Amino acid sequence: MNFKRVLCALALSLLVACPAAQAATLDMNFQSLYNPAQRQNADALKPWADSFAEKSNGDLVMHFFYAGGVVDPFGVFEALKNGMLDAAGWSPMDIKQVPYAYMFQLPYLAKDQPHGYRLLNRMVEEIPELKSDLNAPGVLLSMAASAPVMIASKDTPVHSPADLKGKRVLVSAGAFAEYVEAWGGIPVTVAMNDVYVGLQRGMGEMFICGVSCVKGARVQEFCKYSTVTGQTFTAPFPYSINRDLFEQDMTPEQQQLTMELSKDLGLNVINSFVRDVEDTYKEFEAAGMEVYFPTEEEMNQFVTDAKKLTDSLWVRRLTEAGVKDPAVWIKRYYDIAASVE
Repeated sequence: MNFKRVLCALALSLLVACPAAQAATLDMNFQSLYNPAQRQNADALKPWADSFAEKSNGDLVMHFFYAGGVVDPFGVFEALKNGMLDAAGWSPMDIKQVPYAYMFQLPYLAKDQPHGYRLLNRMVEEIPELKSDLNAPGVLLSMAASAPVMIASKDTPVHSPADLKGKRVLVSAGAFAEYVEAWGGIPVTVAMNDVYVGLQRGMGEMFICGVSCVKGARVQEFCKYSTVTGQTFTAPFPYSINRDLFEQDMTPEQQQLTMELSKDLGLNVINSFVRDVEDTYKEFEAAGMEVYFPTEEEMNQFVTDAKKLTDSLWVRRLTEAGVKDPAVWIKRYYDIAASVE
């Protein structure tokens, strides 16, 4: 058992022996999905973490850490399960671990980020397998969804997939590499912290990522053009709390308070994202960088080429992850998405 929880248990036993003693404070840690530069921390997550002490009169304290502050971002799922993290935002990274949650990242499933948020909440109510996946590392508190995708280009405007053909495109995650290949580009994988240097030294002519992530890479110092390709894929961002902590260490009143404080967390994160995306467009334009939104015909080409991945890559992946009838599941996800306003 977690050493911190052992101390809490000892404190509670002392409380029984000594009626005059005060109840022990339950100290918890929370790790954000986002680095210090991303406004979702200040707008939504840190105020949420701070609210525990205020609303519980100091009985619950949630200490806030940025991405990587407690554990490596790639280790958050297991850290939540084993209690190294008390609470965290996370994203499905292993299709074999949580295939139905990972499947939410199907190409162009959501229309935009707010639609992705509404869709995710609807699907959790309709698909028990998805709900089970999202509760796998801990008790699910709230959910958000990722921002639109953007391609930043040093010298060449990108209006359609044809403009990526043969171009070296820096990517910081495998999912982006797949779409770059589907559009005819050549993905060059680099760590997020190396994107700036990669563009500076000519490792690639372009960079693709979520809008907030593109902003964080300071691409406007090298790139003249940017293109918004919409919800090329939408990553679900669940916020969870360690199950043992929630079910064994918290009183029923503390459990109820935790759920009440968290009910609007995902929506607040989404609203922060939307503001950040709009501010990023303005910031890029003010720096002399073109922000291009493809025409309907151009966007249809991005969508068509990306969705070709569902017929090969996604079916194979889901089959390997143990999902039966993956084509049926893929259709079900898209059908529900089409029914959500």
